[in-house]
Amino acid sequence: MDKTGVSKPFLIGATVTVLVAAGAGFVYWGQDAKANLKPAQDQASMPVVNVVQPALSQASSDIQFAARLAPSREASLFARSSGFVEARYADIGTRVKAGEVLARISAPELEASLNSARAALNQREAELLLATRNRERVEPLGTAGAVSAQQVDELMGIEEVAKANLNAAKAEVARLQSELTYLTLKAPFDGVITERNIDRGDRVSPNDTRMLYRIINSDVIRVQVDVPQPQLFRIEQASKASLSIAERPGQMIAVNFKRSSQELRADTGTVRIEYEFDNRELALPAGLNASLKIESNGKGNSVTVPANTIVYRDGGATLVVLTADNQIEFRKITLGKNFPTTVEVVQGVSVEDRVVVNPNALLKPGQQVEVAKPAAS
Repeated sequence: MDKTGVSKPFLIGATVTVLVAAGAGFVYWGQDAKANLKPAQDQASMPVVNVVQPALSQASSDIQFAARLAPSREASLFARSSGFVEARYADIGTRVKAGEVLARISAPELEASLNSARAALNQREAELLLATRNRERVEPLGTAGAVSAQQVDELMGIEEVAKANLNAAKAEVARLQSELTYLTLKAPFDGVITERNIDRGDRVSPNDTRMLYRIINSDVIRVQVDVPQPQLFRIEQASKASLSIAERPGQMIAVNFKRSSQELRADTGTVRIEYEFDNRELALPAGLNASLKIESNGKGNSVTVPANTIVYRDGGATLVVLTADNQIEFRKITLGKNFPTTVEVVQGVSVEDRVVVNPNALLKPGQQVEVAKPAAS
């Protein structure tokens, strides 16, 4: 026993106990550290996905486009002279012939200006007659030397000025007479009135931005389609095309290629192409939305994928594709024709790509996944 009153055997036992406890703690910490050093995939396994590779589509298939039906001829009629609507003869839906009077405009000020211009014309004619007679009277005297050459030249100049004034007066009369013809509004071609913005008593002016009438002719309908660049080289002028309207199921209308804008617009990335068909018997109204089916020439190397591979993100068709190191990539695509179990893709993927089947909604871009092994046959 030492001076403190604690025996040596007790001190030795306490020391051993402390060392044992510390060793146990060290061993436990080491085992926990090893557990934290294990790869993350051991703690949470990667998603397993099934993939399929796109197949080349058929050599020839139909391409669907959204189309709009437009009239073959259309015109907006505006006022060419100021005045008041004296009479209106046509309304919405009225069928008119070319040259038929649609409305008459009253312009008393214009008629007064024309009368004044005609009076000025008579005055200029009288001035020219007087100038001519004075020149004819004095010219022989100048030849005889009775008057100076300067006097003769002055009279000839007065006559020339009178001629110019007369021509100006004639031009003014012609201008006012032309404006007077604009007071009678006529149909420029056979058609139907689709819009009327005037009534009797309304004041109109050439400065108005409001049209008086709108007239169209839809005996021949123009089918307008905007073709994106990927499909542009898959159709030709000779390609067969047919039109369908949702409200007339089962009816297919054959249409003929008519013209192309020959320019890819920078704002839409499309080329405007127009087809036409005779509408006299069908009597379809212009402005309808329709679907145009055009036979493909087989060019473009489009592919097909199973329908259950396509998802829609941000308002567009998308495929979930795997990169070379099995990471998720969302790829925008352009769809073509629908088949019973597959869909044609004209842009976005190729036969070398691996496309995820029935992609999980929880998949994220750049996420690492594992490809499922094919089932044993």
